[in-house]
Amino acid sequence: MSLICFLCFFIRSNFWLAAIIAQCTFLLGCMAGHVMSLRTQGNVAEYNIGFQIIVGDLIFPLIVIGLYLAYRRLHRSISGQ
Repeated sequence: MSLICFLCFFIRSNFWLAAIIAQCTFLLGCMAGHVMSLRTQGNVAEYNIGFQIIVGDLIFPLIVIGLYLAYRRLHRSISGQ
């Protein structure tokens, strides 16, 4: 949350981008921790590197970034910029 507040101070006109950056940073960091646990300790538990972890920590941030980029493109074409 502190990252969102910090980013919103600098990205005043676009809160969505700050929230997306913070969420994706957290989730991709979690994914890196899961992969590191898999590689160093061989942890293949379902809640360490299972399907729901891959979807939640890797695919979801990519979807959110894609939706944001599509929103910006649509908003730009509607406003004529």
